[in-house]
Parts: sequence; C-alpha cells; structure tokens
Amino acid sequence: MIKTLWSFAKVAIFIGVSIWLVSQPGEMDFNFLSYDVNIQTGVFLLILAVFILLALYILRLIRAVFSVPKAIVEYRDGYRHRVGYLSLTRGLVAVAAGDAAKAAHYSKETQKLLKGQTGLPLLLEAQAARLRGNEGVAKDRFEALLENKDMAFLGMRGLMRSALDAGDYKQALKHARSALKLHPSQGWILKIVYALEIKNRHWEEVLKLGKRIEKKNVMPSTKIVSDRIAIHLMRYDYDKEQGDNNTALRELKMAYKLNPSFVPTVQRMAAYCMDGKKNKKATKLVEDAWKVNPHPALAQIWDQLSPVKGKDLNVRKLAWFEKLIDLDAHSAEGHIAAAKAAMKLEFWGEAKAHLMAAEKLYPTTQIFHMRAVVEQNITHNDDGVETVLERVGEAMPSKVWTCKETGMVYDEWSPIAMPHEGFNTISWDVPMAHVISDDVLSMFRGGGVSELLIEPAA
Repeated sequence: MIKTLWSFAKVAIFIGVSIWLVSQPGEMDFNFLSYDVNIQTGVFLLILAVFILLALYILRLIRAVFSVPKAIVEYRDGYRHRVGYLSLTRGLVAVAAGDAAKAAHYSKETQKLLKGQTGLPLLLEAQAARLRGNEGVAKDRFEALLENKDMAFLGMRGLMRSALDAGDYKQALKHARSALKLHPSQGWILKIVYALEIKNRHWEEVLKLGKRIEKKNVMPSTKIVSDRIAIHLMRYDYDKEQGDNNTALRELKMAYKLNPSFVPTVQRMAAYCMDGKKNKKATKLVEDAWKVNPHPALAQIWDQLSPVKGKDLNVRKLAWFEKLIDLDAHSAEGHIAAAKAAMKLEFWGEAKAHLMAAEKLYPTTQIFHMRAVVEQNITHNDDGVETVLERVGEAMPSKVWTCKETGMVYDEWSPIAMPHEGFNTISWDVPMAHVISDDVLSMFRGGGVSELLIEPAA
C-alpha cells in the first residue's frame, strides 16, 4: 500500500515538474547541422531532463548486464554456504547421535562445500574421525583448531579428551590447564582440572585449586574438605614413616582442625597422645568424636584408654563402655561396644540387654550374630540360636570401609585405595551402597562430560 502511494506520488511529482518546466517563458535559438532551431525554453529543459534520465537508465542497464557473472558467482557461493551449513548441522547432530557413518558422510560434504573454512567444519571432521576410531586424524584436526582464536578452546577440549581416552593424564592436564586459562570462570573446567591434578598426584595444586573451587561454589564443600583431610593424613603417614615427627604432627593437626570427628584422624591423634602418655587428652578426643560420629574403631581406642584393670573390676569395666551410650543414646554402636565388653566378661544377661537395645536402634547382621552367641551361652538351646539366626536375612548389612568406585572392602581407611590407586574413595558405608555419578570419574571411564559440547549418545 505504501509502495503504491509512493509510486503515484513520484508520477505526480514528475508531471508537476514537467508542467512547470514547459510553462517557463522564453525561447532558445541555436544552429544544428545548418538548421536554425527555435524552441521554447521550457520544452528544451523538459527534453534535456528526459534525456538525462534516459541516459542514467541506460547506464544502469549496462552495469546490470556486466554484473551478471558476479551475481551468478555470488548466488552460487551463497547456495554452497547454505547447503554447507545445513550439512554441518546434520553432521553435528549425527555425532551427537553416535552415527559414525552419517557423521563421516556429512563431514566430507561440509569440507567440499565450505572449502578453506576452519572452525566448526574442522570440529565436525575431528568428531567424525573420533567416532570412526581414527584418533590420529582427530588429533590433527583438534590441533588445527588451536590456530583459530575463536575455536581454540574446542581444540584444547578435544585434545584433552583424546589424552584421557589414551590414559595419558599428564597430557590431559596440560590441555585442561590451557582451557582453564581461556575460561577461568567456568566451574566445570575447574572440576576437571581438579580431578586431573589428583590423578597426577599434584597435592599442592589440589589444595590451592580446592580453595578456588570453594569460592566459585561449583563443588560440594564437603568433598573439598574431605580431599584436603585425606592429603594431610597421607602426608602425616609419610612424614611419620620418614621420622619427621614435627612436620607429621603439623599435618595431623591441620586434618583434625578440618574435621575433629573423622575417625582416621581421631585414631592417629589419639595414638599420638597415648604415645606421649596423654591418656586424658586422648579420652577427650574420643568422647568429642563419639558424640558426632560413633564408630567401632573409636570403641577400640576407648578399650585401650580404660583406666579399669584386673579381673576384680569387671563391673567397672562394663560401666566404662556404657559411658559411650551416655555420649550418644541414639546410636547402636554404644550398645554394641558395651555388649562386646559384657561378652568378654561373660556377663551374658547384660550383653543380651545391650544387643536388644541396639537392635531397636539399627538392626544389623552383626547384632544378630552376636545375639546367637549370647543365646547359646544363656540357654544352650540350638532352637533358640536358630530362631535368632533366621532374622539375619531381614537385618541391615553392617557398615564397613568400602571403596565407592569398586565396592572393595578394606580393614581400615586409607587415603589411596589399592590396587586401583583411587584417591579418597574409601568411606564408612554398607558394601556397594554407592552410585558413581561424578562426571569427571565417568569421563575417566570412557563416558562423556555433557559440558564438553558434543558427545555421541551411549
């Protein structure tokens, strides 16, 4: 509508100008090829205007004719770009779907249509090569991406992934650090660098990076603190073995300050105090830890700290263990520790009472096996023992030191789980009561990290 009105307006203006020109007074005489020409001034100006407009139109037409080849080239290039980027899109979708054949097909098509272009076409070629298992080609393409300022990060990411798949954690860390320099605020890159620092056993870097991660709040602080404690305790064990007691004690104190109820730390701290004849301090350590984290290992230390000696003091010996129940009445561990002490003293009635109390709080297989022994000694009745043992199948499994990566069970906690050398993977839990969901660990095992742009579907 507006275009139509504008067209009418232009025609009206042209007519108006023409009438105005024709109406101008005066005449013009000039000689042309022996002819004397007399013409009104207005008419002459109108003819001149029309001639100029016609000349401009002809020039425009000539230019249009000569620009046809260029327009054809531009159209062809535009068409190639449109089809090329369509193939690129389809190729990236094929990579995400894990379709190696389609990814390779669209990669070749993209290279043909988008010749000389780096960036996403190179990324598609590298990803397609990875799907085909051609790591050499993939590595070359990822390295080529490093020359593109806008795509350098993706090149580093690809090289890092290739290094991880090859088990080369040193090279993977190198690329991860470079990626972190490009994007220092990306939390998921921080987590990957953190995991790779651990894999490479760079403990100082792990401690420094842990503080940075805490500030960014991209990982649970409990995980960071737990790793920090494991590093300090590992250093404590090493320094103590080397005879550097002062350094060892400093590491132990740092671990204790981070979590005074972590059982492995309390065990080491209590042992240090007992070696120095500081049993009262050791007793206080166990009491404080038991209130927060009652544990069988603390009950063993409690036994060593007992001030009651000799067979004539059996009742006082049992009372010493019953103090643990007072420290935490809601835990079954205090009753189990008291029951064990009563069984050693052959106080079978007291042992049964404590075991029944423990059963109400947290019925485990250990409790029913202990009850079977107590029942045998009280009643000497096999039927009663069988009745108790039948309930073992309904009981909760007892907690143990277990690796949350492999499910292996250990007699005691260690910062490094052997033989797979997992760092800080041992926890006090029921066997196999874990689900490995950590994205970095899944990446180490061949899975993908969702934030790394494109990963084939499983």
